[in-house]
Amino acid sequence: MVEKKRADYYFHKEYTFLFLYDSIHLFIHSYPGAILRLSFVTGLSEKLYKTLHVLSLEFFRNTGCTLNSST
Repeated sequence: MVEKKRADYYFHKEYTFLFLYDSIHLFIHSYPGAILRLSFVTGLSEKLYKTLHVLSLEFFRNTGCTLNSST
């Protein structure tokens, strides 16, 4: 009976270690991917903003309107 409890204890301890190891392993490998995706989206939105800004300036220049920043 004592041997069975000891075996169960070691099995549980080993299972817990493997669970934590797998969780950390998953986090380590998914973190750089998330950072790369975030930087891609951030860079993409920055490029979109710059493009729209240039287009709006060209639109106002071609229509003869002025941009009044005091309003």
